Amino acid sequence: MHELGLMTGVMDAAVEAARGAGATRLLGVKVSIGEATEAVEDALVFAFEALAEADDFTRGATLDLTMIRPRSLCLECGEEF
Repeated sequence: MHELGLMTGVMDAAVEAARGAGATRLLGVKVSIGEATEAVEDALVFAFEALAEADDFTRGATLDLTMIRPRSLCLECGEEF
């Protein structure tokens, strides 16, 4: 379950940025993750919620998660798919 590792990194970065800006609480996190990571969206949400509830600074924080579909470009014809 690498989703927990991904969300741990996201949460650590968000907390560091919020505290560095003088915040007293983290209200939410907005993150985009590529589908090519093979991360499961529900598992990402579950991991975030579990991590958020573990600390008073992050308790109740919301996650705005966007899954991004991979895109490729044909170098021959320029077609994107």
